Amino acid sequence: PTIGSSSVRALNMMAEGLSHRPLMADVLDNIQQDVVTGMPLSQALQPFDAWFDAFYIAMLQAGEQSGTLDDVLMQLATYLDKRYRFHVALMQAIRYPLLVVVVAVVVTLFLLMTVVPEFAKTFHGFGAELPWVTVWVMSVSQWLVEHGMQVLFYGFVLGLIHRLVYTQSTKYQRLYAYSVLHLPGIGSVIKHLQTIRFARMVATLTGAGVSLVSALTLTTQAMSHALFRQGIQVMEKYVSTGQPLNEAMQSVNLFSPMVVQMVTVGEQASTLAPMLDHIASMQQQQLDDEVARITAWIEPSVMIGLGLLVGGIMVAMYLPVFSIGAVV
Repeated sequence: PTIGSSSVRALNMMAEGLSHRPLMADVLDNIQQDVVTGMPLSQALQPFDAWFDAFYIAMLQAGEQSGTLDDVLMQLATYLDKRYRFHVALMQAIRYPLLVVVVAVVVTLFLLMTVVPEFAKTFHGFGAELPWVTVWVMSVSQWLVEHGMQVLFYGFVLGLIHRLVYTQSTKYQRLYAYSVLHLPGIGSVIKHLQTIRFARMVATLTGAGVSLVSALTLTTQAMSHALFRQGIQVMEKYVSTGQPLNEAMQSVNLFSPMVVQMVTVGEQASTLAPMLDHIASMQQQQLDDEVARITAWIEPSVMIGLGLLVGGIMVAMYLPVFSIGAVV
């Protein structure tokens, strides 16, 4: 099946509207040229996998084969819009706490590596005994001045080693993913994120007519977390033997009991796709609430910590003034 002239005109209009992004405009021009010759849209997109992944292609193939390409494109647009809005909302939620943390680290390092050494030079010119807290802060400052670059270098090297081993070792990916998944706060957020992606992708694919096994195969490729990727591969094998999805989900122990129960209801009522979409919306609301709680806790905690840290450093530097005054 091919798409009509109206779709060709739509591709042309999109390319013209992207004149400020010549690379994407060229991609759309090439797709349009292939479609004009009678090539199916899904096939025309395949050479451009950097722009359109296997999920896009499978959705379009399902729409072309069932004669519902318009409906599938609307489903795909809805899915992408929800994903984009969620990404924007998440970034907005964590942007300010991250900024506060960065400012706190920069201010602390500035004080310890520039201000404190100047105080230390002044104090060494006097013969007064310094308070222990001042001596401790000066020792930390001196260590950072002497070894700060080494710490940065070793941190950079360790980061490179981590990235190299992570890309080469599946076992290390799973170990790292397991560790992150069990971090307080962060692990729960990751579970919500991966559940949302799983539910929304499977709902969109099966709703477009893709078989459940094929939907799980494509979803596996899109999962960013190694444990969920491995778990969905196991689920795919279960489902391919005729087992229901809810039993497959229960076997991998990655989804909450509530999610598994809702999938069970969806399968029994033959409304799996709508139920998965509802699960994704429910999980997203829970994630929004959890991120809001975490950020609401992080912001005052970081501000209080920054105040105590900077205030403590300044107090430690001014305490010796009284001792020096007594000596003089």
